[in-house]
Formats: sequence, structure tokens, C-alpha cells
Amino acid sequence: MTISNNLNSMTQTMQDFSDNAVKISNAFEPIDVNNESELNADVSDELINAIVDQIPQQISYEANAQAISVQNEVMDSLINITA
Repeated sequence: MTISNNLNSMTQTMQDFSDNAVKISNAFEPIDVNNESELNADVSDELINAIVDQIPQQISYEANAQAISVQNEVMDSLINITA
């Protein structure tokens, strides 16, 4: 896997994360904090799914960032060997 592949994957993951953030904001209905019955309202399945979908996206982003770091260290080592 090359750095450009990791960067492309990270860019796509950021876009997916952004799309999920929009889903979360759309699924969240503002409530009147002065109305206690609204404070106990059920959370929608759409909101729960959007939040849960962010977990693998975060893991993917971190994995690609780590892969780039490893590739950078390998390149540094190779440059030091040839120098």
C-alpha cells in the first residue's frame, strides 16, 4: 500500500465522517429544556446508527494515519542505509 492510497482513503473517510455528522444533526431534534417530558424523549434509530457508523470510520482513519507513519519510517531507514 502506498502513501497516496492511504491519503485517498483518509480523504474518503473524512467525507464519510462529514456525511455522518450531517445525518446526526438532521436526526437530532432540538428540545425545550424547560419541558421535562422532552428531556426524557427516546433517541431515534437513525441517530443511533449514525453515531455507531462513525466508530469504524474513526478506526479506519487512525489505521491509515499509522500506516503512513510506518511507511515514512521505512523510507527514512532506507535513505539512511543508502547514505
